Amino acid sequence: MNRVVAVAAAVGLVVALPASASAKRYQAYTGNPSQPPKSAPDGTELNQFFPKKLKVRQGDTVKYASLGAHTVSVLPRGATFPPPIVGDPAGGTYTGINDPQGAPFFYNGLAKFIYNTQVFTKSGDGNVRKKDPGENSGLLFPSASGPGTAQLKFSAKGTVKVLCLLHPGMSQSVRVLARRAKGADKPAKVRTRVIKEAAKGYKNARRAAAQAVPANTVYAGAERKQATILGFLPAAATVPVGGTLTFRNMAPSEVHNMVFIGTKTGDKATAEDFATAHQTETDLLPFAPGVNQAMPDLIYGSQPASAPGAYTYSGDEFGIGYLQTPVMDDAPGDPPNGLPGQESVTFTKAGTYQYYCAIHGQDMSGTVTVQ
Repeated sequence: MNRVVAVAAAVGLVVALPASASAKRYQAYTGNPSQPPKSAPDGTELNQFFPKKLKVRQGDTVKYASLGAHTVSVLPRGATFPPPIVGDPAGGTYTGINDPQGAPFFYNGLAKFIYNTQVFTKSGDGNVRKKDPGENSGLLFPSASGPGTAQLKFSAKGTVKVLCLLHPGMSQSVRVLARRAKGADKPAKVRTRVIKEAAKGYKNARRAAAQAVPANTVYAGAERKQATILGFLPAAATVPVGGTLTFRNMAPSEVHNMVFIGTKTGDKATAEDFATAHQTETDLLPFAPGVNQAMPDLIYGSQPASAPGAYTYSGDEFGIGYLQTPVMDDAPGDPPNGLPGQESVTFTKAGTYQYYCAIHGQDMSGTVTVQ
């Protein structure tokens, strides 16, 4: 056990697993099992389950703790991975949404999109049975009182794939043995595996952050084996007046976009205040009856593209320098008719401009200096 404790200290892992050798209840983690160690790059998120594999007996329960935004889900047999955003089944359109100058945004009258309740809301009874109709924790996220939590009881023999419906590729394999079978995992071994897998994940994050970025390119996120960086690489870019930057989503398990809010001084507060209020008013997650709408800028952008995936930025848009691009994920079939894997922005006026990702907030931000 001394080696396990030493490794735990090295990666900063708070191990909250059972100390006894009970095979009845297990502790697992969705995403980072602890706050990342100091050696991890800023914005490190491990879009993985810990442990990746688990062997339990019929009737055993696994409790999941989440320090980020994840789900704990089991799809019905034969079901496909559901998209997080879908077209409004009622055929609605966006209406009454005005730009910073009080004029209607161009997307008023275009098809409305909503958040898929199959992804974001709780369903099932938490008991995974034979021919289970599906289980979903709904969106888990931490609060002031601690991590978000969910649990699954495994009542049928076989192998169950547990998924996060927000992060493609994030899964856990749970093998369920007969009630009296030998070979179920012991808590001490699970503890060791979690520590080792987390250390490997943080190592992959460091490798993802260290990759070289081509000229005139910014990586929106970076990832290696589900270890993702919620950041722009490089965080500070420089281009000449008239120059173009290509923003490329390099995190397969995430979606990103850019919200430009003007220069560091002057109009920044106005553009940032508008962007914050606009998102609050139009991006409505389905957590209350009758409330469900995806922010139209995530789908259409705040202004039409000059060419597919191409935008021009002067710092004066709508009088305050507000520009939001659609989300990038390079997943064909997502609304509307496939989202791009990269976007380009041409800068036409000198200045230093700030931007951030609407999905992940100001913690994922960058600057572009145009000179």
